[in-house]
Amino acid sequence: MRLRHAMLAIGALVAGGAASATAHAAPCRNGIWTMCEIHRADMSRAVISGKNMRDLKMYDSSLSRVVMDNARAQGAQFIRTRMSRITAHNIMLQGGSLMGSQISRAVFNGANLSNVDFTGAQVTRSTFRGANFTGARMTAARFRRVDFSGAIWTDGQTRCREGSYDRCLR
Repeated sequence: MRLRHAMLAIGALVAGGAASATAHAAPCRNGIWTMCEIHRADMSRAVISGKNMRDLKMYDSSLSRVVMDNARAQGAQFIRTRMSRITAHNIMLQGGSLMGSQISRAVFNGANLSNVDFTGAQVTRSTFRGANFTGARMTAARFRRVDFSGAIWTDGQTRCREGSYDRCLR
């Protein structure tokens, strides 16, 4: 039943309508994803570019081939979420979380990821060119075949040089 409610909420959000995801979640209205809570949802092929997703909470869900370019997602939490082949150019995710998420073939170029919690995240075959990682927490995060060229690193001062794969080369 919870999954059914989550899917109804997602359908309404993508369409710009109103819905309530679960009994525990705040309702989502007028296509704004602000402070919604979503559990175990499959959002494959959703286009949520430019949406306000501030403080969204998404748990154990799947985002495959999702377009999130220019989304305003400050404080959003994508916990244990599978993100495959997503594009999130210039997303504003500062203060959010990707804790325990599996991210593959994603594009986060120009993203603001300052103070994002990457604890336990596994990131493969992705690009973060020119992204801002100031204050990001990367405890036990694993990066494999990831391009950090031109990114601002966690200290807020170091810019990763061209050819920074899997780690920031100073």
